[in-house]
Amino acid sequence: RVEHGNLLKPIHPGVTYGYEDAHDLARVFQGKQKGYTYGRQINPTVEALEQKVTQMENGRATIAFSTGMAAIGTTLFALLRSGDHVIASKYLFGNTASLFESFGTHGIELTFVDATSADAVAAAVQPNTKLVFVETIANPRTQVSDLVGIGAVCKAQGLIYVVDNTLTTPYLFQPKSVDA
Repeated sequence: RVEHGNLLKPIHPGVTYGYEDAHDLARVFQGKQKGYTYGRQINPTVEALEQKVTQMENGRATIAFSTGMAAIGTTLFALLRSGDHVIASKYLFGNTASLFESFGTHGIELTFVDATSADAVAAAVQPNTKLVFVETIANPRTQVSDLVGIGAVCKAQGLIYVVDNTLTTPYLFQPKSVDA
């Protein structure tokens, strides 16, 4: 039984949660008391999804996003700082490429490369390179990145390797298998 006698996890569509007083709510916001504050941040349904994905993927943790672009943007802005250099596949989904092209306004340097070649990635590495970003299979033109070769370059250079696995899904390919 999952909760309240249900055999399956129920879907929680609510976005707001009530508390006895503002002090209880403050404790939840501060992480001192378990609970939920606003459905956009987390709710029992999303939390159950994140836990299941972590378990299925043998991961450390999962964060669910409402869109792929939200996931990509959050990941990149959490990892990168002004002065960093990024290597990205020149074969990217249009919105992803546009996001990368906006990095200059944040002081982040960018080099687009042919991700079908690990040698092209290796040649683009600079002293301030921090991250390499590729798609497993490019959307929409379907070029296939040299995932194993790029993984080896990233491991040898100590670079963060981010793989957008949208088109293959975890069923067909697990980016962790190439140290992403």
